[in-house]
Amino acid sequence: MSLRDLIERADDRKVAPVEVPEWNCTVYLRQLSVDERNTLISQLNEDNAGRFPVYVLLSCLCDERGNPVFTNKDYAVLAGKNARVVDRLGREASRLNYMTGDALDDAKKD
Repeated sequence: MSLRDLIERADDRKVAPVEVPEWNCTVYLRQLSVDERNTLISQLNEDNAGRFPVYVLLSCLCDERGNPVFTNKDYAVLAGKNARVVDRLGREASRLNYMTGDALDDAKKD
């Protein structure tokens, strides 16, 4: 098998379980592909920066197999949930996808 084939077939996107006692369940957060991450970052601007935790969860919340649970059309569902829970999960999803601090600022510049 060629190096290209090895890279192409590699399952390199982690799915991480996170307990959410407030929702009485375990949710899963997935690592995004480069294209998915760039799409998410491109949605951000100064006018909607406060909505970032919801947007990141819309992109990262998944089932245990990594299949997305929500789409951007479901914004109101997550925006209507407890802000502390959404912020906590949004931070965890951001950390999992290297979208915190300098990494996020650098990605926005590109």
